[in-house]
Amino acid sequence: MGKAIFNWKVVFIVILCSITFFVNNRVVVPDIMESRNIVTAREMVYDGNWIVPTMNGDLRLEKPPLPTWITAIAEIISPDSLALQRGMAGIAATMLVLFFFFIAKEFSDKDDLPLVSTLILTTCYNIILIGRTASWDIYCHAFMLGGIYFLIKAFKSRKSGMYFISAGIFMGLSCMSKGPVSFYALLLPFIISYYICFTPSMKGKWKWVLYMVILAIIIGGWWYSYIYIFHHEDMNHVANKEAGAWLSRSVRPWYYYWKFFLETGIWSLLLLSAIFLPFWSRKSRSDKSMLFPYLWMFLTLIFLSLLPEKKSRYLLPILISASYLCGYLVVYWNELFKVNRSHNLDKIAYSVNA
Repeated sequence: MGKAIFNWKVVFIVILCSITFFVNNRVVVPDIMESRNIVTAREMVYDGNWIVPTMNGDLRLEKPPLPTWITAIAEIISPDSLALQRGMAGIAATMLVLFFFFIAKEFSDKDDLPLVSTLILTTCYNIILIGRTASWDIYCHAFMLGGIYFLIKAFKSRKSGMYFISAGIFMGLSCMSKGPVSFYALLLPFIISYYICFTPSMKGKWKWVLYMVILAIIIGGWWYSYIYIFHHEDMNHVANKEAGAWLSRSVRPWYYYWKFFLETGIWSLLLLSAIFLPFWSRKSRSDKSMLFPYLWMFLTLIFLSLLPEKKSRYLLPILISASYLCGYLVVYWNELFKVNRSHNLDKIAYSVNA
């Protein structure tokens, strides 16, 4: 019966994702970044530049080619189909949502929390926007979330070898999607938060951790090595340009992301309520299933704020932990009101959100 319910939930999530990411996905006019990505994919198909991407005939080495390959496949299947090219990003967004659901199940012993959190994530503004456009951000974070899922399974399992190998594969694919972006914005805050809250035993696992790292480096780094060997000068030029861009382009003050909660869209007020929940709930302060996403979210916010270059789409990783936090609050309220033991602040916060 439990397995049937689990399968029903997965089917429901996939149906919701199909509506969220695929229906009428041609409506929004492509912006300049999306247009560049699509042009690069088309030249890859028609000029045969599969290893060394180009845009308008010039080398485009700023980003690894995995998302471009995926978009190029869409171009082969249906030339000039914006719906299909964006649909590939929608598949990546669906993969991200499903991995989030599986991760939530690993941390919660409550049947409704994983589904509620996943529904919130799927309906966050930034997730909807990026999942409906040919953006490379969704690919790197979707693959990294897969890597994190298998990493969690490896931490919790005695026979962890294949889980570490799977994590290494997905981490490498993330690197092949947008370099080390997701390692910094998603993986690093997760590892720190996980170790602070759960302190997993690594006895007998360090060998597999090494294999995971080596595999991630090979999968994620072979393209960079190829470009460095055969296009050394171009690679150096791009590296210097990108490094300069991080320090001089779209530079914002450290507090620029103070309104990060608005990226959730309709859940902004709910997220604010969840952020302040530990201040009035003694039970939540001691609950690791709540403190873990809380710490993960704020570490991600701090790490992103340390970078000089800031853009709203860079906040996508925060929505992952924030959605779990919002789901926790919804389930928390549901349990309190069932037994009629709610605090006055809970009643006020719930009424305002409702």
